[in-house]
Amino acid sequence: MIRFGLVGAALLVVLVATRAGATPPQTVADDDLLFGANDSHLFLLRRIDDNMGRYQITQTDILLVSRTRATNADDAFWPVSRTIDYGTHFAELGEDSRVQTLPLEGAVNPFDILAAQAAIPMLGVEGQAPDTVSFQTVDGTLTIVGQDRDESHRIGLAEIADRITGNLDRGRDALPAHFIEGADALRDLRIDAASDCEFDRFLSMADLRDDLLATTWLVHVTCENDEMMAPVSTYLVVPRQR
Repeated sequence: MIRFGLVGAALLVVLVATRAGATPPQTVADDDLLFGANDSHLFLLRRIDDNMGRYQITQTDILLVSRTRATNADDAFWPVSRTIDYGTHFAELGEDSRVQTLPLEGAVNPFDILAAQAAIPMLGVEGQAPDTVSFQTVDGTLTIVGQDRDESHRIGLAEIADRITGNLDRGRDALPAHFIEGADALRDLRIDAASDCEFDRFLSMADLRDDLLATTWLVHVTCENDEMMAPVSTYLVVPRQR
């Protein structure tokens, strides 16, 4: 019994040491915050959090994105900041401080860009919960019904997936990843909007079109699947239909 106990204890020590020495897979999460809007574009602050394949470490990129309201395509990018948070055990990692700010060529103040684009600041505006909005996903389409029952706003689920993945690829072209372990976790994503995405917030904006008041609807989409391992989220315009 004593001999078995010693062997068991030794195996337990090996198992614990193995787990402690293991490293997690690299995961990269993307979260787009609504930052501003003008007549033609949305402006989003894109936060990309990367664990760099390590425990307790988060490398964060902030990128300002210009998205066309007509097509939901991203057409301009401005780098804002790049940092590494080494966590509470930074000293054990040989770092002098917990947070390190990395050099980033062309970094801008996003509020300066917003002013130059004559955009309305919208930071902190999140929108309505799904249970307060009349919407449905039927036949591969997200539909929002306006207060005028003859007016609706629609976007295809396949288009949602294509826009999310294409915009992320363009963002990576504009600001390549600081660290990659194998394939880039934000490139060439495969998303099925019907099964992988949730429409968790809705936002209506009032616009003037031909001197008449009109409504533009935005939807906040969050997508995640086993292949991605971390969520991506963004805002998209749901085009008006008649």
